[in-house]
Amino acid sequence: LDDPYSDARAMAAEALSQYGPVGKAAVPALQRMVERNYDALFGPGPDDALSFQKRVECIVAGTALKQIDPEGAAKVLGDSVTNARFGALHLWRNAPDESTGRAATNALKQIAPKAAAKAGVK
Repeated sequence: LDDPYSDARAMAAEALSQYGPVGKAAVPALQRMVERNYDALFGPGPDDALSFQKRVECIVAGTALKQIDPEGAAKVLGDSVTNARFGALHLWRNAPDESTGRAATNALKQIAPKAAAKAGVK
């Protein structure tokens, strides 16, 4: 989760989400990922590749937190779940590459299944 490559961090967080509560040791690192990239997801900013990757990291780490430690995720994400849904939907529609699109698709289906179905996410 501290790899210098953003894609590696996002893939690690996505893999951890599959472990559920067993992955609790990773919670502090996932929280750091969310906090480090939170502004890219929820604040105004450019729609360049780096911003997209930061958004993906935030969404994937937030999704993993929800799977591993729902209470801890609520503390980190607060009332921003609705914003995360919109962020994931935005990423899904505007993904600059296949990897980003796949990560956004998986996150969107987990954090906003109704919005995903309505948008036609498969």
